[in-house]
Amino acid sequence: MTRLKDIGGRRLSFGLAFRWNDTTIGLALAVLGCLSRLPFATRYLYSWDSVNFALGMRGLNVTLHAPHPPGYPYYVGLARLLDLLLGNANASLVAISILFTGLTAAALFLLGRDALGQETGIIAALSLLACVTFWSYGTIALSYTVLAFFSIAVAWAAARVALAGERRWLPWLTALYSIAGGFRPDLLLFLAPLWLWGLLHASWRDRVWHGLAALAGFWVWFAPTAWLSGGPADYLAVFLAYLNRDVLDRYSVSHQGLAALGINLRDLASYFFYALYAQAALLAVAAAWLIGSGRWRREPVWAFLAVWIAPMVAFYIFVHIGDPGYVFAVLPALCLLIAGWFAAMWRRPHGRIVAPALAIALIINAGIFLVVDKPLTAAGIRRNDVAIGAKMNHIRRAYRPEDVVLLSYASYKHTRYYLPDYPHTLWVDLFTRQHRRHPLPPAARDLVLVDHELHGLVRDRARWEAVDVSPGVRIYRARIQRETHVAYGVAGIEGE
Repeated sequence: MTRLKDIGGRRLSFGLAFRWNDTTIGLALAVLGCLSRLPFATRYLYSWDSVNFALGMRGLNVTLHAPHPPGYPYYVGLARLLDLLLGNANASLVAISILFTGLTAAALFLLGRDALGQETGIIAALSLLACVTFWSYGTIALSYTVLAFFSIAVAWAAARVALAGERRWLPWLTALYSIAGGFRPDLLLFLAPLWLWGLLHASWRDRVWHGLAALAGFWVWFAPTAWLSGGPADYLAVFLAYLNRDVLDRYSVSHQGLAALGINLRDLASYFFYALYAQAALLAVAAAWLIGSGRWRREPVWAFLAVWIAPMVAFYIFVHIGDPGYVFAVLPALCLLIAGWFAAMWRRPHGRIVAPALAIALIINAGIFLVVDKPLTAAGIRRNDVAIGAKMNHIRRAYRPEDVVLLSYASYKHTRYYLPDYPHTLWVDLFTRQHRRHPLPPAARDLVLVDHELHGLVRDRARWEAVDVSPGVRIYRARIQRETHVAYGVAGIEGE
């Protein structure tokens, strides 16, 4: 395979006699990625969005948030295909997360190999696999490992075109860019500069053809998604309402000013740290090395990395970063920077002192994931999984559907999904001041708070009994007496 030319300085040699070819190394990294996630695979849908994806597998309709806008049709379609084999929505979605963890590691190795050398590609892939939240998200039913894979895949194709001048990669660039949009439509925005940079190396005729091809690729997934969602008008109405109400109005700098800027910067820094942990120190050293050595001016690979990640970082800062998984679109570039610094230090006479630092950082990260009890470590993921299962199973065992009214917050979608025959399931929206009244069915005997956050809203706490459904997992129950309605909202929860 032709190497990228003159973008990363000298080829690297650590004095290691790799006898495996690149294909074998890529496969080994992919297998390592999959096997390291498999023991921690969850049994229940992880979050609200996970349930939306599972609902989309039953019948895609964005207007019903099945899944949530903008739709993720290829992702949901792939999960539905796997469901034919596995027969379980969560297992199918988690299988995608595990599979794309392996594919992401292999893809980053290939990009790193072509840009900076084989050994650098290996180090970058191992660095990414050891990122704590990247490990966690490889075990749950969310699409962020898919985000990471297509971010790398499009970057790799763009590098072959823009940096190596290999125009035969243009069809691959456009194809990957279009397919990425079908899996995660936000990538069409995030990766547009890379795609356009690649097209600068094409003739005007080819630019037109590739533009038309990308447009056709967009319509391949957009048209059926819009049709299944009631038509383009209904789809766009829901999408724009979601964008304005749930993203721009709440979180963007344009609507919330400097307060939003501070929150977005805080969240972005936190999410990077949750991923990198011990590697954050190495990243700081690597960034100082890159700037101090002047390599960022001399070696085009670093400008390429900036074009790759700048649109995403800008969006996260000025608009919104809604989940720790969003940094996975940028994280591979940071792992390449760490690997590039490590390789440059290794070439120096006494540079091999950096080897223990890298090894220690990777071991610390693995230890954090495996041992430390945080929401996005193995213990936290397991605790969330156990809590969801314990709540749903207890409610089904303890209450008949007609006997209970369920009030929930974060578990609302889980309750509707896992207990579909329980008709009286209410969502308490903690983000608005709206107060609602719901008539109590005549046969109902109990009110149940599915989420512990709601207990702080009850007016008469003496009426509510704590029920431990599993160690550390609690719901609350109150007997219905003469009440005919339940009033609920952030102002309080009480029977009337």
